[in-house]
Formats: sequence, C-alpha cells, structure tokens
Amino acid sequence: MASTDYIAQLGVLVVDHRLRRIVDQLLAAQAHVYAREGIAFEPRWTSMFLLLEGEGALPVMAIASRLRLTHPAIIKITNAMIEAKLVVDAEDAADDRRRLLGLTPRARRLSPRLHRIWTALTHAQHEIFKQAGCDMLDVIDRVEDQLARKPIEDRVARRLNKNKLSRAL
Repeated sequence: MASTDYIAQLGVLVVDHRLRRIVDQLLAAQAHVYAREGIAFEPRWTSMFLLLEGEGALPVMAIASRLRLTHPAIIKITNAMIEAKLVVDAEDAADDRRRLLGLTPRARRLSPRLHRIWTALTHAQHEIFKQAGCDMLDVIDRVEDQLARKPIEDRVARRLNKNKLSRAL
C-alpha cells in the first residue's frame, strides 16, 4: 500500500492541519534541544522570556497585548515559568490590582545558554526555509495582513450568502 499523505491530498481546506503539524514538529525539536542541553525550558516560553529580558518587569495585560496572546494564555505560561523559577510576580506599586512579571536571577543566569540555543535554532530554521525556497516570515506577515483586513469567517460568509442568492434565483 502506498504511503500517501491524506492530509496533503485534501489541499488548502486543511492547511490549518498542515501548519499545526509543522508547528508541532518545530516545538518538539526545540524541546528536544533544551532537554539535550539539560535546560528545563519550554519552547512556548521563549517570546515572553525575551520580552521580559528586553523590557524588564511588565503587567500581565501588557505582555498579552505585546505577544498578541489571550490573558488566560499568558497566565498559563506565567504559572509554568514561576514553577520553573524563571519568572517572579509582584504587585505593581502604582496599582495593587496589577501583577508585574519579571525574570528571576536564575533566568538571567540561564540567558546566555538560551541565547546560544536560539541562535542555533534560528540558523537551522532559516536553512530549512531557504531550502524550501521561501521567505517564511514574509509569507506569514502577508497572510496575517490578509486575515486582519478581512477575517476568513467573513470571506466564507460572503461566499455562502452568494451561493444562497444564486440558488434562490
């Protein structure tokens, strides 16, 4: 029996499935690299780590806004990073209702090792995309721009309504 990729055969309809497979492969590879290097670090923490490293302590909502993630997603990442002793939270002196999140001294000590890994990961991913013949970041930027201009659900609704109208005639 031929080993064909059923999902690939379905085409653009399930592009989300294919993108998820790629994301899952990239995340698993990164997790493997961290484990091999003896670092307890999750790939999904990278953007928050870099944001806090670059800008210092920030409120949860500012982090959610900057990373374009939901508040619950940031809380989930935060809790995991607190448990790993990479992030500490404190009350904001200016507003005791807000939590300020910042990197721990342990995280700062770990930073040079992480940056070494991130440099290697960046080069490896660039190599993959170059060999694939695409500027992946440019493609992602353009797709995000299109989705921001007109969400896919609006595009589908327009087509479904157009079909209803043509059937009614």
